[in-house]
Amino acid sequence: EMLPVLFPLVLLLSATLAQESIISVDLGGSDWQVTNGSMNPIPATVPGQIHTDLLQAKVIEDPYYGYNVDLQRWVAYSNWTYTKTFALAADVLQKRTVMLTFMGLDTIADVYINNHLILRAKNMFHRSRLDVKSVLVAGSNTIRILFYSKPLIADSVASHCSGYCPPHPASKVSDGIGNVNYLRTEPCSFSWDWGPAFAPVGVWRDVYLQAFDSAVVRDVLVLPIATQAAPHVVQQRKTMPEYYDAANNFHDNDTSDQAVIARAFRRQDVELELSQWTLQVTAFVDAGLTDAQDIPSNFRERLRQHTAQAATVKGTLHLQLLNDSSVAAQVPMTLAAGEEQQVKVLLQCSNVQAWWPNGFGAQPLYQLKAWFVPDATQHSEANHYHADSSNSTIPGVDGTLVARFGFRTSRLIQAPLPGGTSFYFQINGLPIPVHGSNWVPADAFESRVSRATLTPFFRALTESHQNMIRNWGGGIYQRDSFYDLADEHGIMIWEDMMWACAKYAVPTDYLLSSAKEVRDNVRRLHRHPSIALWAGNNENEQEYRPDQPEIQYYSDLYFRTVLANISALDDSRPMVGSSPSNGNETAEEPGCYNCKDEFHGDDHLYLYGEDCWDVTVYSRPRFQSEYGLQSWPSAATMAKYIPPNERYYNSSMMTNRNHHPDGQPEILSQIAMHYKVPQGNTEKAWNDTLYLSQVYQAYCYKIETEHFRRLRTECTDKQPGCNMGQMFWQTQNIWPGASWAAIDSTGRYLMVQYYARHFYQPVLATAFIMPGGEFGLYVVVDSPSFGISAGTLEFTLYSWQHGQRNTFHANFTAPPASAGEVFKSSVKSIVQQGGCEGAQDCVLVYKAYNGSQLVDTNFIFLASLKDSPLQDPHLKITSVAAVAGEAAVFTVTYTGSAVAAFVWLETPLAGHFSDNGMLRVDTDPSHTDSVLFYADDAAVTAQQLQETLTITSIYSTYN
Repeated sequence: EMLPVLFPLVLLLSATLAQESIISVDLGGSDWQVTNGSMNPIPATVPGQIHTDLLQAKVIEDPYYGYNVDLQRWVAYSNWTYTKTFALAADVLQKRTVMLTFMGLDTIADVYINNHLILRAKNMFHRSRLDVKSVLVAGSNTIRILFYSKPLIADSVASHCSGYCPPHPASKVSDGIGNVNYLRTEPCSFSWDWGPAFAPVGVWRDVYLQAFDSAVVRDVLVLPIATQAAPHVVQQRKTMPEYYDAANNFHDNDTSDQAVIARAFRRQDVELELSQWTLQVTAFVDAGLTDAQDIPSNFRERLRQHTAQAATVKGTLHLQLLNDSSVAAQVPMTLAAGEEQQVKVLLQCSNVQAWWPNGFGAQPLYQLKAWFVPDATQHSEANHYHADSSNSTIPGVDGTLVARFGFRTSRLIQAPLPGGTSFYFQINGLPIPVHGSNWVPADAFESRVSRATLTPFFRALTESHQNMIRNWGGGIYQRDSFYDLADEHGIMIWEDMMWACAKYAVPTDYLLSSAKEVRDNVRRLHRHPSIALWAGNNENEQEYRPDQPEIQYYSDLYFRTVLANISALDDSRPMVGSSPSNGNETAEEPGCYNCKDEFHGDDHLYLYGEDCWDVTVYSRPRFQSEYGLQSWPSAATMAKYIPPNERYYNSSMMTNRNHHPDGQPEILSQIAMHYKVPQGNTEKAWNDTLYLSQVYQAYCYKIETEHFRRLRTECTDKQPGCNMGQMFWQTQNIWPGASWAAIDSTGRYLMVQYYARHFYQPVLATAFIMPGGEFGLYVVVDSPSFGISAGTLEFTLYSWQHGQRNTFHANFTAPPASAGEVFKSSVKSIVQQGGCEGAQDCVLVYKAYNGSQLVDTNFIFLASLKDSPLQDPHLKITSVAAVAGEAAVFTVTYTGSAVAAFVWLETPLAGHFSDNGMLRVDTDPSHTDSVLFYADDAAVTAQQLQETLTITSIYSTYN
């Protein structure tokens, strides 16, 4: 993490660098005070937000409970002043530069030191650096930060806007606050259709002083460049048995659809020497640059006078690959006082390993150290404090940066396909089918997020075979540990810039602020191999038409400012203007007439009124970057936040918690299409409805995701397809309420998270039923080297009333990196072969084998469950036992006497199961099945788990 509250007030980093010691002072901690002027000051913590401080001081109750999101709205409409007194030793002020760095102020704030106004902050996402030596004194100093109400300032800016002033009123159904588009703050902090409107303020990231005489390394950009393999090596690799490329099956002159598709997805990894790389390193060396915007004129004059008196800085920039001391460089430098210079160096690296996405290889990471040594000093390795991104220190606090990175290339391939162009990611030359989800802020109060709270989410992503998440543009640029975890787990990141679902006024000062925002965050994040793409915004391009004059404002902001500033720092990653887009927009042609064009770019798809079992309602895009349906967290979660008298589905509080227009009736409508809707206002009906909301969502996501995966290599100039990416909305939830999430805000898995482990697995057998009753089955293989040459499909029907019926088989083949239809039939024929009376009487389970090896098990309902004769399965937990040698891991064994759909295990204890929401087809009560439970608390016992564990199925909601 970037934010330390672990050190004493002044951290003297030994007698570093002989004559040049760097002194750092962490201004974070719990010794701040805050008041709104009408209440006595209370203790406050930095980093933090006003709501967490008020909660800690017991001024307010849990903001997530009941109606508190509305009852506490006064907090957002107040101004808040944070104050801290700190001591400085005289040697600090003997340094030439005393740099104050704010990593984040949320959002509109006046900053005073010893009653000198030094900054008028206006952008939550800025890193602001100020040389404050001229206003500091030896001994006691006071820093005071006045945060203004974000809603009031947003309204004021909107009311004084002239020229192009797009409205953005508050959404009543989202219980929201208006005009967020007039501030550079977290957009969803003013509410969203899945999140609350708290609009918090505070010092939300690190703040520290850094005193030095010469210069410090401020940022390091690391760009790995792969070496091209020699032609004869490429040819040799192509003859190896494990090499497969469908393009080699077609002559270069072949213009058939199959040949064009194969060439579009041609693999190029064999053309790269992935153990030989050139590192392009860009180091930013800071000799005291004040880069903050919105500095008052009086303080700016102080800075000018102070800088004019300072001497030139001379020294040497040192670079070294910590994994290989032979990879190093030294660059002599001369800097003017108050200047920052960037230095580019090329380093040659041999015998290294490439970084790969989850499921396609390992994630080796390397470290590059950068430091500045002034002339006439001696550098000693022992004299440096190393900022390791895996612990809770401020990186670079001692002027030395250690940048962790990986060797990989990232390209977005938009090659010719029938009817249009492809849209897929190529990592290290290999086409990667993307399986993922969309990430929103993990908490409405970011200070409560840490590496420890994020780690379980990344474990869940990895276990469910996801390899990409999209950091959605209505939230925040995430903390360092978020990207560190993505690097470690092989989770690629589609990184949106923080603009979403709005039009923005773009006066000059707004564009300048936006440019700095982009530069600050790209400089911080560039080193991470997980970041695969930069995107200008979320869903803003579709708000404009190319033939409208206001498209110019769109281009000025996203192409001429946002993307231009990204590309100035990073030309190694692909960029897109927006999501969705056609993928090929430019500053001159920034818009799309049809942003949902299925033959180009990416798409977002939400079908709240359609039958999700009907595969014909789904689009066939090149890349599906958003899709989904709403559900609710389990009653085990919601009961903590909803009082007993409101625990019925259509209570006013439940309706208040669903911020999506018509969200509550839409969920019931979706349930009613295929399941029975619980009746009445009892707490059991509430429990059952929340459970059924997850049932319908999980099965719908299964159907839709499998549909997209079947289209991997299937498209014509008349029918789109050739889909190479699915990212459902959304990974997790920001608070306990209705959403599209797979994991709720407490970390509890919803049913769809368990289903993702199946519909995203690397080898997938996937069946579908057309409205006319036609039945088809595809086999999808992600691996570029694994194929199935002698496959067998095993079909077994299970009667809801009588258990197992007939089994029949079919043969198939499936080459690597493919999706193909391997079986055709009809529901009528399947029912007859399976020995069932009708489609409503049975469920079909099918298995795919590679020789004798089982590679996938899947199922499909042949008819709506509301029409099926479900029987009481008499589900029973037979035992709970600790797994020997495993801390807090338990085997849960259960049984039943009838076929049971959506078997659901639940406990109020924190943790997750190895599987859940199962279809159980064994009807012999003497036979048992088992899953594992992984408790978050190592002190949990088997007895505690067994006493709190429940088991149910969809049958219990019908009775």
